[in-house]
Amino acid sequence: SWLDRVQPRLGVHRTRYDKAVHSTSGATSERVSETSHYNVSPVVNLTDRAALLGSWVTGLEESGSAPASAINREEVLPPGEAEQFELGARYALSPRLTLIAALFDVSKPSQGFRLDGSFGVVGEVRHRGFEASIAGELTPETSILAGVVAFESELTGTLVDAGLVGSHDVGVSRLVANATIERRFGNDWSLDATVSYMGERWPDTANTFKAPAVTTLSLGLRHGFMLGGRRADLRILASNLAGAEGYLVAQSGLLSPVPPRTVRALLTVALDAD
Repeated sequence: SWLDRVQPRLGVHRTRYDKAVHSTSGATSERVSETSHYNVSPVVNLTDRAALLGSWVTGLEESGSAPASAINREEVLPPGEAEQFELGARYALSPRLTLIAALFDVSKPSQGFRLDGSFGVVGEVRHRGFEASIAGELTPETSILAGVVAFESELTGTLVDAGLVGSHDVGVSRLVANATIERRFGNDWSLDATVSYMGERWPDTANTFKAPAVTTLSLGLRHGFMLGGRRADLRILASNLAGAEGYLVAQSGLLSPVPPRTVRALLTVALDAD
């Protein structure tokens, strides 16, 4: 820290990635790699309420294993080496409510199906966009957490140049937004509501069709009470109240239906009376 205004952070870390998968067929796939990564992240406090943020970081991203529908099923995929630049600001709207906004640029390998039916790296993807979030208390009884991410996605590489793979990443929405508000009543009751929006996604590497955007609404109730001298908590959550239909797309291209209207109840009881 310098003059209580500037806080530079520097880091270097060495990573050893060691993974083995034993499939149901009896085959074993394993991979070991060692890499070095770096990060720089200065913070400049302009005032007691405002600050500028910046960062450059490199690191590994888990890639998992090839899906069962690929000819190299359950093969351990190499971890993706990602690089991110970010420039943003933080502003305290009140002592208990903070706004954060930033521009970002992320580059990393993209996984997908190749023409021979194998699953692996098909190119390099770059995400450039904007993110913002607001979190904290509107009043002593009301809390809010809301965020939005919007970006452009571009896939490049030899397969893209040859026209064998599309220029957009699989299973990634260009616009995602979530908002949750919670209202507390006394010390033992609270109500909350959450709205989530997930934009269109490409399900295939050729970019031939899109899965439509999905918007869901959830409502929840929480009640704390004593049960047999022990603290208990009852949580009731109603999900997808609007009955949204459609499909969610994983980055492997796997399609899964949006869960229907669902009501869950969970009772938690502390074992220790204190």
